[in-house]
Amino acid sequence: MSEDQSFLDEICAHPDDDTPRLIYADWLEDQGDPRGEFIRVQCELATLKKTQKRYKELAKRQAILLRRHEGDWTSNFPFALRKCVFRRGFIEESAVALGYFCRNWQKILQLTPLRDVIFTQVRDRLADLAKCPGLGRLRSVRFKNQNVEYGVEEFARSPFLKGVESIRGHWQSKGLVGLAQSEFTGSLRNLTLDGDFSAAAVRQLCEAPHLKLETIDFSASIESSAVPHFCRAVFGGTLRELNINSVNIGDDQLKQIAQCGNFPQLTVLRASTWDTPHGVRGPGLEALAASRLLSQLKTLVLSNHPLSFESVLAIGESPHRRRGSRFYFDGTRYGYESQLTLEQITGLQERFGKTFGNFFVPPTRYV
Repeated sequence: MSEDQSFLDEICAHPDDDTPRLIYADWLEDQGDPRGEFIRVQCELATLKKTQKRYKELAKRQAILLRRHEGDWTSNFPFALRKCVFRRGFIEESAVALGYFCRNWQKILQLTPLRDVIFTQVRDRLADLAKCPGLGRLRSVRFKNQNVEYGVEEFARSPFLKGVESIRGHWQSKGLVGLAQSEFTGSLRNLTLDGDFSAAAVRQLCEAPHLKLETIDFSASIESSAVPHFCRAVFGGTLRELNINSVNIGDDQLKQIAQCGNFPQLTVLRASTWDTPHGVRGPGLEALAASRLLSQLKTLVLSNHPLSFESVLAIGESPHRRRGSRFYFDGTRYGYESQLTLEQITGLQERFGKTFGNFFVPPTRYV
């Protein structure tokens, strides 16, 4: 084994630790290799905020080094790895065909500490990934070109999900139940799923004692009867973002969320709907304006709801409104009339400034 490979093995074995990377950077710099500087630059960048002056300086240097040397640093990588992203000096994100990864995961993970993968050409092969030990080395997985009818339940119960923190894909109820019942999903923090989920499947997910989810993003068809399950979720104490779009949410459901007291860390709430005639009209938003949950929210998005002017005004005037928070109240679409006039919207934005983001008003209202 070459000395270079021994460094890589140590880095790949401890992907979250900067120390092996910086030791390797020292060795590379002793050899006059610019990759050493690049590793140091990216490791420091990962500790800074984008608003800091030092971040901007390092980001500029990072771009120069990549432009000059990226081809050399990836020359020994399989062509099958696409859209590669360097983090802390190494490729940590890439898109790859699922079948190729299952056949070659050992070779890939000897070359780089790959952590976040977009799997393409998934189709009906999800069950194959469930059996692949390489899955256990990943932090997040996303699926493209997936046939939802095949392998979701097998994947949800895979023993190699122990270290996976984020899943994004097209799902179904039995897959959701599989995640809830699996003993290997305790590391999950983020679920971004679309599909068609029953209220019973949502209930099982919310009652799973081992889940500590921080983000739920369901662009899914879910019945409004599922909302109370979110309000009683075991993971409510760790949840930071709740995005339940396409749920048939109305005033009663928004009231339940506002008054449940189960979300001490929630800062983002998105609850858009396609069922505009039965959406939130006013009482639900007024309940939110009166709740302490509003004092936590940085972002609130309610699209396609026929909100009343009085309820929007209650949010603006609420003593619980958080400084710097943003609210996006898109009006109704697809032929249904908004309850807000252009004059009312203009008045709200003039009074409350950037607190209120975009509204949508049917063109007839501009006349």
